[in-house]
Amino acid sequence: MLKGAPPSSINPVNILSSALVDRLLFKAVLSRFGSGIAAGLLLSLAVAPAATIVWNGPATTNASLSWSSAGNWAGGVPGGGDDVKFFDAGAIPGISNVNNTVDAGMLSSVGSVQFGSTNNFHTTLISTGATLLLTNSGGLNIVTPGDANQGAAAASVRPLTNWATLTGAGGKLAISNSAASLVVNQGSISNIAKSFAVLDLSGLDTFSGNFS
Repeated sequence: MLKGAPPSSINPVNILSSALVDRLLFKAVLSRFGSGIAAGLLLSLAVAPAATIVWNGPATTNASLSWSSAGNWAGGVPGGGDDVKFFDAGAIPGISNVNNTVDAGMLSSVGSVQFGSTNNFHTTLISTGATLLLTNSGGLNIVTPGDANQGAAAASVRPLTNWATLTGAGGKLAISNSAASLVVNQGSISNIAKSFAVLDLSGLDTFSGNFS
């Protein structure tokens, strides 16, 4: 279920990101041969490999819990190409209560984002004027990692609601990779009725994407 984002604001768009520039290392090499001097330029692209970064901020409604604060993550502040995960850690009761914020102090380009909480909810506020750009093929996923009821005793097997909210007046969510997917799906091998996933964009100013 995809909620919100008026059709007029969902337009295919190709987005070129300069956010990975800080991942490039440039080295100038000056070589001397005999009495002559030759200047050479070595361009070394030292691109850091993508990492999996998991939110572990405190479970409280607080818009000041920013993405740019390393203490809110297991793995450090996410950067370009990193896969960002929101699981049970830091999830809070109540839908659409902001518990994490994409702020101006962080690199706004990441590889992908997954919301997969099995208990309580996450709501991401994208600050006014900020863009959360997803560049990897992983795209945006609203799905738990595996079956949340797998291996559970029959008495504890339960319907699961995985409800993720991205909001922000003046904020923008963009998917730039044409091979990326937008997945909103929640099932159970236990055939438990009434399990579902929701992506709520009703409070977000703009959503744009070029994806499958």
